[in-house]
Amino acid sequence: MADKSQNLIFWVIVISIIILIIGIILFVIVDHFDRSATPSQLQRTVGGACQTDKNCLPGLSCLNFICMAPSTSTGNIGDNCKSNNNCLSSLTCQNSVCKAKIGAPCNLLSDCVSSATACDTVSHTCTNLPLSLMVAPLNPSVSASAPVGSGVTLNNLPNISNISNISNLSNLSLSGYHRRAMARSRNPSVSGSYCLSNSECSSGLCGDSKLIADVNGGFKSVHRFSRSLMDVIQEGDNTLMLLGDGNIMREVYSSNGSRRLEMIKGDHKIEQFASLGSNVSNNVILCGLSQGRLYQMDTNTSTQNSWKWELSSWAPSGITHISHSHDGNYLWIQFPIKFSSPRLLTSYSKKPTQYGHLYRFIGTSESPVLVKQSLLPWGIVRIYGRNDVCYLEVNQITRRAIRYPKGDTIRDFHLGLLMPNGEVYKIGTKNNLEIRNVKLIRGVPHLITHRQCASTLNDSPYTNLAISPISENFKFATEWVI
Repeated sequence: MADKSQNLIFWVIVISIIILIIGIILFVIVDHFDRSATPSQLQRTVGGACQTDKNCLPGLSCLNFICMAPSTSTGNIGDNCKSNNNCLSSLTCQNSVCKAKIGAPCNLLSDCVSSATACDTVSHTCTNLPLSLMVAPLNPSVSASAPVGSGVTLNNLPNISNISNISNLSNLSLSGYHRRAMARSRNPSVSGSYCLSNSECSSGLCGDSKLIADVNGGFKSVHRFSRSLMDVIQEGDNTLMLLGDGNIMREVYSSNGSRRLEMIKGDHKIEQFASLGSNVSNNVILCGLSQGRLYQMDTNTSTQNSWKWELSSWAPSGITHISHSHDGNYLWIQFPIKFSSPRLLTSYSKKPTQYGHLYRFIGTSESPVLVKQSLLPWGIVRIYGRNDVCYLEVNQITRRAIRYPKGDTIRDFHLGLLMPNGEVYKIGTKNNLEIRNVKLIRGVPHLITHRQCASTLNDSPYTNLAISPISENFKFATEWVI
């Protein structure tokens, strides 16, 4: 009997231990899955990082790897749509987003359709006034520290170097006073005024847009175009030049040193270039920005004179700025926080109003990987240098730039480059109406100029792909910051 009792006790203990072990295993498994679906408080709130909706607080959605609050209204500005029927009567569905029509109420230019040029802060309506009326010289009588909330003052305008790129003006609104002041300052009867077409000049002649190389402090005219030159980028041994009409000019270099130009058309009107990968190995993803979306050039059409662009599904929408690192490994993308109030977006504040996503290049057959997310105040853009830790953080309102990782401040900054060796090539605000952009091609800074009204044209007719450069004396306020 004693033996049976001892055996019973033994088996009770064994079974209890087995049940305890099974319970521990089940607890660990359940706890693991519960933790994987419940990230930190930072990730679960609005603006936190996420992979799926489960990583966000109840009621939030994971959009573009960010926890976002769903829209509380239907058919309002900024809401998603499939057709005009999904938007209010004063709005239209454009690129799957409800946008205000010309003459409709707005708070920001980004509220308006792509054909709009400004959101008038007097009437608070979308307007399609010519962009040339939005450019003005610096006015020293206006305080540089004046707030932007009630209208942009003449000497603290956001960066208008890419004036034809609507996305770069997405947060720009102009008061009636400043718009009239700029219209007065733009005198088409005077040679040198900014222009987009011959009809805007009293002489009937809107000059050419130039690509100028700064070689050891000497400016050399490389190309001239009768249409606005928007951007330039290196493509292996060749150079791609983006024109205002969306067409691309490719400069092909031959082994004997000769060069020829080829015109390339595309199925999307590209506004800005970027690239990922190595030009040395020709393992490159050529990207283009168009109406706030990022596209990749279909490599199957790269040898043709008509390119196809494929939507980059991995990139966010509403993009306002892109910049790639010189090593080709990183692409920086900025886009606004949609849930921010219009008051926050139209006033200069250190509160975050835009996201910055940094993507790493994996290969031409794979999508880039998101490696860093940042929140930035309005008016701040980043220009990347050699790699992911080298960049300029530019304040487009105060016209100052901070160089990272060094941390020093560079004043009077209109445009510039962070060179691979860490030096900064700076263009001062004195040339904000002359120079549209600056890009690094084969280690040499290349300046892109705006078109300006001319009294006479001393060049060949505008019938060729490009106009032969002529000898000119350029005076630009450029500087090297060591």
